[in-house]
Amino acid sequence: MACGLIVLGMFGVSLYWARSLPADARIPVRGRFELPKWPGLLVWPVTGAIFYWVFVATAGTRTKGSHQQSPALAILLFVVLALAQFLSIRRAKSPGRERGVPDVDHEADGSSNGTPNVPDV
Repeated sequence: MACGLIVLGMFGVSLYWARSLPADARIPVRGRFELPKWPGLLVWPVTGAIFYWVFVATAGTRTKGSHQQSPALAILLFVVLALAQFLSIRRAKSPGRERGVPDVDHEADGSSNGTPNVPDV
């Protein structure tokens, strides 16, 4: 039950920040990998909902010799997911970030091979 409330809270947080963040906001998901606003805000709660469905679906299936799932482990998993969502949103709205601008300018010289522009010495 607590895990379901955490997932619902994650959806609520995403909806709140969907209204608060600018339209061109990019949400960091892992390292430097960023998604546009809506997919970035929904990736964490959808992941939580999938994990919740798996926990609920497998909670009643016990075979001989298997151990019952620990509710504390499930709650810990969902708290970690909620924390990851919070940190992603916090990084997306930090004032020092330029949204929508790549870290390295590849288009100034027309090269798009992934190497940074380094002036010739």
